[in-house]
Amino acid sequence: MPTIAGRAAGLFGWSMYDWSVDYSYLVGRFATLTWGSIKSNTATVTVTLVAAGNAAMTTGSKVGVLYGRNASSYDRKTQLVPGPSAAVTLLGLDANTVYHTAPYCVDGLGNTWIGSDTLLTTGSTP
Repeated sequence: MPTIAGRAAGLFGWSMYDWSVDYSYLVGRFATLTWGSIKSNTATVTVTLVAAGNAAMTTGSKVGVLYGRNASSYDRKTQLVPGPSAAVTLLGLDANTVYHTAPYCVDGLGNTWIGSDTLLTTGSTP
C-alpha cells in the first residue's frame, strides 16, 4: 500500500510539473493502454484503472498518461481526467519518434499510481 509520499503535491496540484512527487509503481492497477488515433503530432489512448478487488479505488478516480523520449524521465504528462476509464490525447509530439508512455492515476482513496512503460511510435503525417 502506498504511503503519503504517493499522493499529489497539494501546493502545486496537477497543473504544474511536480516531478518531486513519488509515484507508487504497480502494474496490476491498470489494464493495457488502448491506442486509438496515432498521428505525427498527437495520439489518443484509453487508460483504464483496475479496482483489484476494491471498488472504492475506482470511485472518484482520475487517470492520465506520462510520456517522453526516455522511460527514466518522462518529461510530459496529460491532464488527469475523471476515471476509472477515459480517453486522453498526447499533444506536442514529433513525427517518426518513439515515446515511452505510462498510465498514472489518483485512485478514489487518494493514492497515486503509475503503470508499466509502453512504447508509442508517431506517424509521419499529421
